[in-house]
Amino acid sequence: MNAHYLGWSTQNEFIKECGGIVHGAIINEAHMAIYYSILVDGTPDVSHTEQITFVLRFVYFGTDKRWTVKERFLRVENLEKKIGAEIAKLIMDVLEQNEIDLKNCRGQGYDNGANMSGIYKGVQAIILQKNPQALYMPCSAHSLNLAGIHSAESSVEVKNYFGRVQSLYNLFSGSPSRWKVLIETTGLSLHQTSQTRWGARIEAVKPLVKRTREILKSLKKLRDFDLTADQLNEVKSLEKWVHSFEFIVMTTFWYKTLQSINYVSLALQSENISLDETH
Repeated sequence: MNAHYLGWSTQNEFIKECGGIVHGAIINEAHMAIYYSILVDGTPDVSHTEQITFVLRFVYFGTDKRWTVKERFLRVENLEKKIGAEIAKLIMDVLEQNEIDLKNCRGQGYDNGANMSGIYKGVQAIILQKNPQALYMPCSAHSLNLAGIHSAESSVEVKNYFGRVQSLYNLFSGSPSRWKVLIETTGLSLHQTSQTRWGARIEAVKPLVKRTREILKSLKKLRDFDLTADQLNEVKSLEKWVHSFEFIVMTTFWYKTLQSINYVSLALQSENISLDETH
């Protein structure tokens, strides 16, 4: 009788055992630290199922006799309803299942969505009712992102500018042959305007600063392509836009502004940043 250990069931069992050991070590560290903060965030996966992640943050006194701030991923759960009460119940259930006492929670970290940050029915308010010492601290990077989004949306000129930047990307990315012309002429890729990370829009603006003339050449080359009437009009419109004084002013302004915003955003997400430095 031949036996081997390369089958999928054996591999899954091995992975499960390894995961159990790691999970046990995380829970053991959390118990030794006693006090902790809970960090929760959610995002839809490719199947459009909302998935919510749980992370513990605590100060751990290691065998090297040093205090270390640790963030430990706990688990992922599917979320059916984005209601504050449902999410709060899920958080408390996860903590209970891992034998982590809610009364030892000293901090909550979520985004600024109303279901999370609401002062009456938000997750943070419900957790605070159970434990008044679990202070809520909204994600600073998310707060900065929202400030940028809402500020920009108040200006028609800014909305139009980033709309044109996105149109430029759509034009070239809509065809492999057009994209090839862009790469060969500019040596750079264009990027979409991020809808979730405002600071990341610098990646969409940067090529416009570095390769303005080359982008114009790429647009002119597209005139020789077999384009529809709408596509040809779009090419001519974008050419005119890149030639304009408005384009130069807005691109220069937003490149410098987004550099600062992106720098602050990355700093706020640094694992070593302290609470007082975020204000």
